[in-house]
Amino acid sequence: MKKLVYGLLILLAAGIAGTVATAGAAGGFSFNTKEVFDEKIIANKDIKNIEIDLSSADLTLHQTSDEEIKVELNGKVNKKYSDRIKLDVDEKGDTLDIVLSGEDRMQFSFGINIVDTNVDVYLPDRVFDRINAKTSSGDIESADIKAKEILLTSQSGDVALDSSTSEENMILKTSSGDIQSISNSASSFDLNSESGDLIIREQKAKETVLHTSSGDMNVVNTTGSINADSSSGDIIIENKKLTGNIDAETSSGEITIGFEEQPDSLEVDYKGGSGEGSVDLDGLNYEEKSEDEIKGKIGSGKYTIKARTSSGDFQLR
Repeated sequence: MKKLVYGLLILLAAGIAGTVATAGAAGGFSFNTKEVFDEKIIANKDIKNIEIDLSSADLTLHQTSDEEIKVELNGKVNKKYSDRIKLDVDEKGDTLDIVLSGEDRMQFSFGINIVDTNVDVYLPDRVFDRINAKTSSGDIESADIKAKEILLTSQSGDVALDSSTSEENMILKTSSGDIQSISNSASSFDLNSESGDLIIREQKAKETVLHTSSGDMNVVNTTGSINADSSSGDIIIENKKLTGNIDAETSSGEITIGFEEQPDSLEVDYKGGSGEGSVDLDGLNYEEKSEDEIKGKIGSGKYTIKARTSSGDFQLR
């Protein structure tokens, strides 16, 4: 029996060695890579919409003091496939389309294919109508951009937006990555991650909608109304003061809401399943107070804090 096992192990090792030798000779491993670089300059000042569609490349959006839009491709790929990677920039009226072609074909090629690329887009300091950027597995980072509408979407990468402004909607989405929104302002925010965490800091909006299935939410100093929904993650909201309604719901996580300045007018509506609720606010007139249900008001109840938990605790302070 031992001889049979040893024989199988020898055959397996030989097979792996053969695969490595074949794939290595074909340019299929990381030790046979080539640097890639490309640059496009767009001088058209009438561009109002930016549309970006990438596969595995990371994307970074920058603000620039230049009048032109600049798009750069940097990174490394297998030598065998380096000529397949192409930066395509197309002007269609007032819309600029940016695509990195050749990525998909490399992902389905034989061997271990190295594709480590980044696309940098430099945008002039002006307000665009729409900035819409999508990646399949790459990360998206953006700072100091301005548009009436900003949409950043990654299927399995992280999304990070910093110090940016949207006159209307700002939408950040990812399926399995984290989302970070720092010092941004918009009329409304929509942040959605199926299995990642949401981190929001110093955000100004009339309305913020947050959703995650299995991630946590951490919200600090966000103005306006907040609607937060999580299936199995915790929800933490820490604001300087209450400036809008808060509606928070989680199935198996905990909800914690706190303010530096005590609200002088609010209504509390909490219901839980197997968790416990607690409120540490002065002047709250209780209508109902138990472990799984709390109702009460401070003043006229200008804003409402509504919390729902199935198996987690609720704390308001």
